[in-house]
Amino acid sequence: MKDRTKESIYEAIQKLIKSFPKAALKIFTSDRGKEISCYKEIGNHGIYFLLCRSIFNVAKRNK
Repeated sequence: MKDRTKESIYEAIQKLIKSFPKAALKIFTSDRGKEISCYKEIGNHGIYFLLCRSIFNVAKRNK
């Protein structure tokens, strides 16, 4: 991957998607980095996309 832009990430994910049978990829999970803003495009492939919260932030909130 040449950089961490939305376009580069999506291009790499498209290659990943093509390398697996469709039934193998049902859910992608990612942190909330700005470069992963292509989650809508990934959803167009029929893959659910989950954005995680930081464990640190969750633990901090539960205090």
